[in-house]
Amino acid sequence: MNICATNAIPAHYVRRLLRAASRKQFNSTMRNASGKLIRRWLQAHMKQLAADKLAPAIAALEHVPSPETEQFLRELSRFGRFSFRSDLRE
Repeated sequence: MNICATNAIPAHYVRRLLRAASRKQFNSTMRNASGKLIRRWLQAHMKQLAADKLAPAIAALEHVPSPETEQFLRELSRFGRFSFRSDLRE
């Protein structure tokens, strides 16, 4: 699945997501596509939206674990607007 646009959700993705959810078959393909879509959306909107608008999307990443998501969250916590005190970082 190729997700290019950050301003629109591809129709084929929505169909597959709804089918997977209705069958309770949220497999690795859907999880990876969802994670990629959420990460891209966050990257595209990080500078324009307030933290309270971004927080639900960031929280949703918990449901799509992957090495890419882990790396994105690590970078976000160190360099983004969601930085924490240095003594709390790894």
